[in-house]
Amino acid sequence: MKNKSIVIYNVIFPIWLLVLFPVILIPVLIGNFIVDSFVVLITMKILKVENIFKNYKVSISKVWIFGFIADIIGGIFMILGYSINVSPESKYNDFVYRFTSNVFYNPFDNIFSFTYVVICMIISSICIYIYNKKITLRKTNLNDKQKKIVSLALAIITSPYLFLLPTTLFIR
Repeated sequence: MKNKSIVIYNVIFPIWLLVLFPVILIPVLIGNFIVDSFVVLITMKILKVENIFKNYKVSISKVWIFGFIADIIGGIFMILGYSINVSPESKYNDFVYRFTSNVFYNPFDNIFSFTYVVICMIISSICIYIYNKKITLRKTNLNDKQKKIVSLALAIITSPYLFLLPTTLFIR
């Protein structure tokens, strides 16, 4: 009997590559923590927040965890888009196939797949922004404007850009 493993991912690497290369899970987790920490600390320093490290300690674990959740949501939309099946008789079959055919393999292959992947990245970024603004920064002493700016910085900088990574580079 084989044990099923739980795969978590974020901005550093796409989920489907973790399935193929689970060995890199630990570096991905560490890398995401470092990136999230860097963004939070630098943004707070730019905003001249008092007690930066106190605010950092209160929020970083939630920022990190909710970043994964947001990226998983974007990944689910990618999987849903890839798995859409339209009846072969449908007049929309070619359009849907063009839109989703290369979502995982090479989103740069056509404008439709690229657009779909960018939409999934935007969904993740919106979730990152909302989670940080409403949940992860709640116990900090940041004012609303500072929370919005830190949340926006996290949403933009930690968006899962590697959703765009063509996996055809790794699969022959």
